[in-house]
Amino acid sequence: MSNIRQQWNETCLDAGIPSISTDTAAHICAAILHYGDNEALTHCPKLSADIQYIQRRFGVFGGMRADVRFGKRLRMYSRQFESCDRPPDETKKLFMYMYNIEI
Repeated sequence: MSNIRQQWNETCLDAGIPSISTDTAAHICAAILHYGDNEALTHCPKLSADIQYIQRRFGVFGGMRADVRFGKRLRMYSRQFESCDRPPDETKKLFMYMYNIEI
Protein backbone atom coordinates (compact mmCIF):
# COMPACT_ATOMS: atom_id res chain seq x y z
CA MET A 1 0.00 0.00 0.00
CA SER A 2 1.45 3.30 -1.03
CA ASN A 3 0.75 6.65 0.54
CA ILE A 4 1.76 10.18 -0.40
CA ARG A 5 4.74 10.15 1.98
CA GLN A 6 6.07 6.92 0.47
CA GLN A 7 5.72 8.35 -3.02
CA TRP A 8 7.47 11.55 -1.96
CA ASN A 9 10.33 9.64 -0.36
CA GLU A 10 10.72 7.39 -3.43
CA THR A 11 10.84 10.42 -5.71
CA CYS A 12 13.47 12.06 -3.52
CA LEU A 13 15.56 8.88 -3.50
CA ASP A 14 15.33 8.58 -7.28
CA ALA A 15 16.31 12.23 -7.73
CA GLY A 16 19.08 12.13 -5.13
CA ILE A 17 17.38 14.81 -3.05
CA PRO A 18 17.22 14.29 0.73
CA SER A 19 13.68 14.03 2.06
CA ILE A 20 14.93 13.89 5.65
CA SER A 21 18.26 15.25 6.87
CA THR A 22 20.89 12.93 8.31
CA ASP A 23 20.50 14.54 11.73
CA THR A 24 16.70 14.22 11.77
CA ALA A 25 16.86 10.61 10.55
CA ALA A 26 19.29 9.69 13.33
CA HIS A 27 17.15 11.54 15.87
CA ILE A 28 14.05 9.61 14.79
CA CYS A 29 15.81 6.22 14.90
CA ALA A 30 17.41 6.83 18.29
CA ALA A 31 14.08 7.97 19.74
CA ILE A 32 12.34 4.86 18.45
CA LEU A 33 15.14 2.72 19.86
CA HIS A 34 14.87 4.26 23.34
CA TYR A 35 11.22 5.28 23.58
CA GLY A 36 9.61 2.90 21.10
CA ASP A 37 7.20 1.29 23.52
CA ASN A 38 4.43 3.48 22.15
CA GLU A 39 1.66 1.80 20.18
CA ALA A 40 1.04 4.98 18.20
CA LEU A 41 4.44 4.51 16.53
CA THR A 42 3.28 1.28 14.90
CA HIS A 43 0.08 2.80 13.52
CA CYS A 44 1.51 5.87 11.82
CA PRO A 45 1.81 5.43 8.03
CA LYS A 46 3.97 8.55 7.69
CA LEU A 47 6.47 7.25 10.25
CA SER A 48 6.51 3.83 8.57
CA ALA A 49 7.25 5.46 5.22
CA ASP A 50 10.03 7.54 6.77
CA ILE A 51 11.58 4.48 8.41
CA GLN A 52 11.64 2.70 5.05
CA TYR A 53 13.24 5.78 3.50
CA ILE A 54 15.87 5.97 6.25
CA GLN A 55 16.70 2.29 5.79
CA ARG A 56 17.24 2.71 2.06
CA ARG A 57 18.98 6.08 2.12
CA PHE A 58 21.38 5.30 4.94
CA GLY A 59 21.82 1.56 4.33
CA VAL A 60 20.58 0.32 7.68
CA PHE A 61 19.12 -3.03 6.71
CA GLY A 62 20.34 -6.30 5.30
CA GLY A 63 24.01 -6.64 4.44
CA MET A 64 24.41 -3.03 3.38
CA ARG A 65 27.12 -0.79 4.79
CA ALA A 66 25.51 1.95 6.84
CA ASP A 67 26.31 5.61 6.20
CA VAL A 68 29.10 6.66 8.58
CA ARG A 69 27.71 10.15 9.29
CA PHE A 70 24.33 8.63 10.09
CA GLY A 71 25.94 6.12 12.46
CA LYS A 72 27.82 8.85 14.33
CA ARG A 73 24.68 10.94 14.75
CA LEU A 74 22.69 7.88 15.84
CA ARG A 75 25.27 7.06 18.52
CA MET A 76 25.27 10.67 19.69
CA TYR A 77 21.49 10.72 20.15
CA SER A 78 21.48 7.24 21.72
CA ARG A 79 24.00 8.31 24.33
CA GLN A 80 22.00 11.46 25.00
CA PHE A 81 18.79 9.46 25.48
CA GLU A 82 20.47 6.88 27.74
CA SER A 83 21.13 9.60 30.29
CA CYS A 84 17.47 10.61 30.69
CA ASP A 85 14.33 8.72 31.69
CA ARG A 86 11.94 10.73 29.54
CA PRO A 87 12.29 12.00 25.98
CA PRO A 88 13.80 15.50 25.77
CA ASP A 89 11.45 18.33 24.79
CA GLU A 90 13.17 18.60 21.40
CA THR A 91 12.33 14.97 20.66
CA LYS A 92 8.74 15.36 21.83
CA LYS A 93 8.32 18.40 19.59
CA LEU A 94 9.85 16.58 16.60
CA PHE A 95 7.45 13.64 16.86
CA MET A 96 4.45 15.87 17.48
CA TYR A 97 5.32 18.13 14.54
CA MET A 98 6.21 15.41 12.04
CA TYR A 99 3.87 12.59 13.03
CA ASN A 100 1.34 13.99 15.51
CA ILE A 101 2.52 11.41 18.06
CA GLU A 102 3.13 12.08 21.72
CA ILE A 103 6.11 10.13 22.98
